[in-house]
Amino acid sequence: MLSEVCAHCTKAYFAILKTRNYYWPGIVTLTKKMKGLSFDVLRTAKKYKLINYGERHDFVIEDILANGDFKVKDLHTLERYHLKDLIRFGKGPDFEIRELF
Repeated sequence: MLSEVCAHCTKAYFAILKTRNYYWPGIVTLTKKMKGLSFDVLRTAKKYKLINYGERHDFVIEDILANGDFKVKDLHTLERYHLKDLIRFGKGPDFEIRELF
């Protein structure tokens, strides 16, 4: 248990966990941070934001296509396009999809 470990060892342990993208949300559990949603959990008529290479896109999913792509409508410009168009040049280090509420 943590109470049995010296303070120096505990600090070193948490420093290692912090570099590996882990955080300590409380005393109860140790969990890994999520980078966002998977394409499998995206649903029609829901609003999402996508961040890729520093660009942010807010959109609503209008239709799920058979090839695994999505037909989306931009919330700001009302332009319609496919989701694969946004990631055609790859996924950047900041790639993230989140649901808007």
